[in-house]
Amino acid sequence: MTVDEATGEGRDDRHGHECRGARSGYEATRPTEFGRPQRHDESERCARGEGEPKCQKAQANHDPGECSGFIPPRFIRHCHRAYSGGGRQPAAHAPGKTASNGRRHFRCTKVRAMVVPLHLLHTFVVVVRAKRMDRAAERLGLSPGAISQRIKELEVQLQRRLLDRSRSGLELTRSGAKLFRAVAGPLDKVSAGYAAVSGGDDSKRITINMAPSFAASWLVPRLGSFTAAHPDIAISIETDTRVIDLAADPVDLVIRHGLGRWDGLASHWLMAPELVVVASPELLAKGPPIATLRDCLRYPLLHDIERQDWRLLCEALRTKAAVSDTGPAYADDHLLVRAAVAGQGLALVSTVYANSEIETGRLITPLDISWPTKFAYYLVGTPKTFRRAAVKQFKDWILSEAKRENGK
Repeated sequence: MTVDEATGEGRDDRHGHECRGARSGYEATRPTEFGRPQRHDESERCARGEGEPKCQKAQANHDPGECSGFIPPRFIRHCHRAYSGGGRQPAAHAPGKTASNGRRHFRCTKVRAMVVPLHLLHTFVVVVRAKRMDRAAERLGLSPGAISQRIKELEVQLQRRLLDRSRSGLELTRSGAKLFRAVAGPLDKVSAGYAAVSGGDDSKRITINMAPSFAASWLVPRLGSFTAAHPDIAISIETDTRVIDLAADPVDLVIRHGLGRWDGLASHWLMAPELVVVASPELLAKGPPIATLRDCLRYPLLHDIERQDWRLLCEALRTKAAVSDTGPAYADDHLLVRAAVAGQGLALVSTVYANSEIETGRLITPLDISWPTKFAYYLVGTPKTFRRAAVKQFKDWILSEAKRENGK
């Protein structure tokens, strides 16, 4: 092998091998069946005619004198063959040089391999949106341990800590937030583009998040009529109680209990089921009498999981009072009723869940109030989401069902 130090071009005169960018000491390699390079002495093997070193995209008439050069880390070399005379020239190979001895030559070009770990980035985005490893594992069909291992692998590659654990779940570090902002949107576009080409249609898929009690007692029993009328629209129901960011999370709509005001979002009134204040007789016997909503605030309060119901009720009734957010919070109305029966505090629940306890005397309704219709369940989403044809069909259906229910 001779090397021109000025141009960096190397050549083995014994078989006319020439490689741009070659350096003395490089060994030839050829890929094994598993794609990993296997070193061999190019000159000796070619001179002896042993084997047939194969370059990438090699053809059946590949000459023993032609084989790929050394593959440095993170690079792939493509062999370009040239022919001095007749014969078939593969279209994938660019013309090269012809030596004076008639030997055929090739050129090697360096192409940087793509090293972006897309599967790790996708896992990272799913974990951030789910805020818990077990939820992300459920969505991806993997074990929580596998999800954790992927996040660790990504952190090792980036040499940055991306997530911190807290009582409320996983929280992004500064580096993690920067990475999420950079990759979440592009990955969503890749997913949408792939679905469009493969025949899938994300516009016909609607993911809705709501409280477990609302899903079980109202929506799920009625959903069959919608799927029968619109079999091409796929509805997914989520019942976890995490805070949803409709601009970032893979959720299209949420059904929430409140006053209908959420910044940047559109909301549609569904129904205002009457809630009642309930407490155990033993708890009321120990405390002051209750005549107004303000009197209720002097007792221990039991909260919904977002700790909003008591505050929103005071706002709807225009009662100015400080509402304590201490005390237990429950994601399900059935649990609120159980806690109230146990004497843990006053609860604000639907009569549907408390009727049997009220009838048996285990709970008492100490306050009779005129229920505000603004304090209701709302279908909430971004204005852009509500413009989708499938979402509009679902919205029209659920508003019709709610109107029928309210007219009973």
